[in-house]
Amino acid sequence: MPQAWCTLAGQSGQLSGDLMQSFNAYTSDQLTYLRITRLTTTLRDELGSTPAADWQMGLSAAVMLTRADRAEARALDAPTFREAGAQQAAEAIAGDDMREADQVRLLSQSASEREWNTQLATLTSSTITTQIHALRVDLGLDAD
Repeated sequence: MPQAWCTLAGQSGQLSGDLMQSFNAYTSDQLTYLRITRLTTTLRDELGSTPAADWQMGLSAAVMLTRADRAEARALDAPTFREAGAQQAAEAIAGDDMREADQVRLLSQSASEREWNTQLATLTSSTITTQIHALRVDLGLDAD
């Protein structure tokens, strides 16, 4: 199995130590968001990185994302965040999650590479990425 080492350097030289923030550095709203969206984020990445020729391997991830989207939508649609702007963005993502779940369900039923590619293109053109970024900005996880 191939292995690789990556080195990151800051402006003042090589960085050392863990790049992951301590959980104490996050607010409760940030931790809630990260917990709720962890599975869908991972599954979206997996679908996006599935080579077209290996489309059949992505079918099970698509089934899992359909379920995860619906669960995420329920969690985000509930009163989850303290900040009103963040809650409104979360509710918008919940609606997008439900639409995405329907699209991913169709993806999971693909019977050919061509159908997979067509359905995947529809999925990746979704507005959910923009909505997710807006909520991450509202929560202070991303810069605007």
